[in-house]
Amino acid sequence: MEANPDQNMALRARKICRRWQEMSGALSVWRAQWQEIADLMMPRKAGMTAQVMTPGAGKEARLFDTTAGDALMTMAGGLMSWTTPANEAWFNFQPVAGLRDRDPVKLWLADCSQRQLELLANSSFYTERHEDLLNHCCFGLSAMYVGLEGGRLRFESLPVGSFAIEENAFGEVDTLFREMDLTARQAVEMFGEERLPPKILACWRQEEKAGQMFKFIHAVYPREEGERPQGAGRLADWGKAWASCYVECGEKVLVKESGYDSFPFSVGRYLKWSALGCKSPYGYGPGFAALPDVRQVNFLQMMMDVAAEKMVRPAMIAPEEMEGDLILSAGGITYMPSSLGVERWPRPVQQVGDYGIGHDRIRMRQEAIRTKFHYDLFNLFAKLDRPQMTAREVAERAAEKITLITPAFSRLVAEKDTPMLQRLFTLSAEAGLFAPPPAEAVEGMEGYMMRVPTPSVDYTSRLALAVQQLHHGAFERQLEGDMAVARFDPSVMDNYNWDAISRDRARSNGMPVGWLREEKAVAQMRQARADAAAAAQGLEMAQRASQAVKNVGGPEQAGKMLEGLAGGGLT
Repeated sequence: MEANPDQNMALRARKICRRWQEMSGALSVWRAQWQEIADLMMPRKAGMTAQVMTPGAGKEARLFDTTAGDALMTMAGGLMSWTTPANEAWFNFQPVAGLRDRDPVKLWLADCSQRQLELLANSSFYTERHEDLLNHCCFGLSAMYVGLEGGRLRFESLPVGSFAIEENAFGEVDTLFREMDLTARQAVEMFGEERLPPKILACWRQEEKAGQMFKFIHAVYPREEGERPQGAGRLADWGKAWASCYVECGEKVLVKESGYDSFPFSVGRYLKWSALGCKSPYGYGPGFAALPDVRQVNFLQMMMDVAAEKMVRPAMIAPEEMEGDLILSAGGITYMPSSLGVERWPRPVQQVGDYGIGHDRIRMRQEAIRTKFHYDLFNLFAKLDRPQMTAREVAERAAEKITLITPAFSRLVAEKDTPMLQRLFTLSAEAGLFAPPPAEAVEGMEGYMMRVPTPSVDYTSRLALAVQQLHHGAFERQLEGDMAVARFDPSVMDNYNWDAISRDRARSNGMPVGWLREEKAVAQMRQARADAAAAAQGLEMAQRASQAVKNVGGPEQAGKMLEGLAGGGLT
């Protein structure tokens, strides 16, 4: 691949390594916190401070309560099915403001939306999305690579702790560095032989050493304007807005350089970590909030296990003369010498403690953990207190729980999902995976270049629609009151713009765009009905007039009657 001749590759490789060391050092505190969260909630991801290559029972053996892990799986699975269901259309591309009245653009974007959903279904998106949501809910941070390689979409959820991020001046993540372990064979497959250090090539050529691991840094960051070439060079990989550099850590060699037109990682924070005087790009999520309760309930469960074991197998007091002769197995018989008095017979140590109090405290902590993971929201209909409830009561309870997760959901959509879908739209359009756009969708640019404006994204998932429908409750309550008033004064209903209400409710309920007629078409239909009604009324009046003429004896008699009426002072 062509390299930028104006850059000192060795200098930039050292600069990238130095920058990674600084970012990784600042990450050490976070890694320690993520490690504890993973140990107690998701042991299979607990490799932040000590890399684990194979599964083992050591971490699970220290886990006495799985409430947090179960609640985490429920939340991630619920978010998956409520936001990006694999079997439903959960988003639509919509025209930008200046093109929203263009029917060809709407129809083309509707077709693009359907094709994009099919491309996602034929990729690894949904499997990687679930892993990504587990990270998002557990650690408050998630990052997923989004790319188009070989004509197919590729997604990769990055393990938390393996990457470091930085923000721009507007709080947007635009820089990501990550450390990768590659075998010699994988390195040759990814980068070729030309730039790899001799030690990696030597291992690759020896079959028994081809699996030896080497560390690489992948750095993606925005190029400064002065680093980008002018003219046609800006279109080359090394001239794009975002640099993509792979550096071998041992020899500090830049083994590959390319670039992206847009940031290729979809990074999300459940909530932003915010502390006075300490601005951090990392996130805060339910895993952090639940950690104190998880620590406590894990300790309580361990103590309860000890208490239960003591109850089942109590400690014994026995005379020293019987050492080795006491049989404690089920059904065992211990024979006592007659010389020992009854007061010296073996007996269990009296247990002091209340098992019920410990059980109540555990239940209290478990409920707090489930609340922090919004467990009841994703099990709403299974957790109803009463077996029979009205639809109004169900809706109000759902609205109450949905309101609590709305801020985090809105951040997930704005910070992660929308940039990802807009990048996918651009990649798919450039690769010719969409139908050619209509002329109305293309706009001119400087230098006789043309482009299709990046569309906005309208979400139609279950959770998105539920959030949109929250404001319908106010309308329904107001309408219910006005209908009672309308029995005495029907004019109160004139205050409602029924067309706007109907269209807004249709959008909030996720009705497909093509199922609603255009407003112009509706106006034309209404005008046609009004014209037809006016014509029918005119015809009816003409028929009545003709019948009236016949009833008075014809035109001449009708004229005399009119003259008589006029003579009598009637006009």
